[in-house]
Amino acid sequence: WKLAIERTIPVANRSRDYWAVEGDYRKYWHLNGLYSVAFRAAAGASFGSDKKTYYLGGTTNYIGTTQTSNDVYSVQGFYFSKIITPLRGYDYFEFQGSKFGVVNLEFRYPFIEYFAMAFPLPLTIQQLTGAVFYDVGATWNRNSEFKGAAGGDQPRLLGIKSGFGLGARVNLGIFLLRYDLGWGWDFMRTTVPHHYFSFGAEF
Repeated sequence: WKLAIERTIPVANRSRDYWAVEGDYRKYWHLNGLYSVAFRAAAGASFGSDKKTYYLGGTTNYIGTTQTSNDVYSVQGFYFSKIITPLRGYDYFEFQGSKFGVVNLEFRYPFIEYFAMAFPLPLTIQQLTGAVFYDVGATWNRNSEFKGAAGGDQPRLLGIKSGFGLGARVNLGIFLLRYDLGWGWDFMRTTVPHHYFSFGAEF
């Protein structure tokens, strides 16, 4: 687990003024062999006249290009914001706010022990693993304006977003290559499938 408190120190007229508190908790259950279950819960909030922005959606260290709002890569967005992942089933950085919460649950399992190909290129892959996941998360600004879900005869998620899917991971020696296929789900409908290619360690 990790708890972080962040505070800016205004030193000039154009300095940003905010403070933030963020927490991250992770738990792993190792089952038989390479089977395991991973759980993560994280939340954070920013306060002050220039609140920190949290961007939610997609996964970390993605490969390729993506369309997103310009403020993600602005000076303010780069230095005074944080990208929260994973929330698969949605576009990268699709949601933003000064507060966030996210929960991730993954079942990880061995998929292919050994794969060798001679043509057209010699290629050997060992210990290709798979994952089945479910992500839930939300970002918002004002607590009084945030509505997570709607009840009634057909309950569905509103401000809270959830996604599910499956993926594969392969260790290429210098880094871990990941592929995820995810659908957003509001308990009534699913979104179009989202494909994510990324690299680096899992949470």
